[in-house]
Amino acid sequence: MSRLISGRNLLTLALVACAVFLFAAPGQAQTGALQGKVVDAKGNPLEKAVVSIEFTDGINRKYEVKTNKKGEFIQIGLAPGNYKATASFENMGAESIPVRVRLGDPTKVEFKLGANTGMSKEDAAKAVALKAVFEQGVAFSKEGKYDEAIAKFTEASGMVPGCYDCFYNVGFNHSQKKEYDLAEAAFLKAIEMKPNYVEAYNGLATVYNAQKKFDKAAEASAKAIELAGAAGPGGG
Repeated sequence: MSRLISGRNLLTLALVACAVFLFAAPGQAQTGALQGKVVDAKGNPLEKAVVSIEFTDGINRKYEVKTNKKGEFIQIGLAPGNYKATASFENMGAESIPVRVRLGDPTKVEFKLGANTGMSKEDAAKAVALKAVFEQGVAFSKEGKYDEAIAKFTEASGMVPGCYDCFYNVGFNHSQKKEYDLAEAAFLKAIEMKPNYVEAYNGLATVYNAQKKFDKAAEASAKAIELAGAAGPGGG
């Protein structure tokens, strides 16, 4: 037997539906955020420092934000993935940090500018040269010129001891060429230099899955999850 619903009941149902929608909406968010601080060599906050955030997973996306009086900044609405965050301030140079944005709590990062002012001219020149070679490798990789990218990252790895990011990128570009043995060796070298390198373990998992070495892939993936969890919200 059907039952009539009064106008008052209809209003009640509509309000309940709105409430359900409002409470459900935040859980459906599909973006993350990057939050951080920019300070000088003495730890003093830098106001109006420029922070650029560039997506590095293939699609060309770039964001820019400035710091407040406390040297803090936040950029919301970021798709999950890998980014290069660069902070710069007049007469203090710039610093770039690779970050991975995830859903949920903001990924956190801190920049310290002007810390290299005490470097010798020779060391400063080496740092500039390394940055130039590394960025050439990034550009080649984005263009799909994997051999050229590998050559640049290999060159960069010889310019500074312990450049784990250099070996990670060598591994990534070898994996794009399906040269899995070489990719594995490079990822393992990066992990040797930085044992908590989450992205290198993820790279290994990708390589092992491509080779149908599923046990090894599961082991590498589990290690990446463990390390990311140990780093806390926004870690990795």
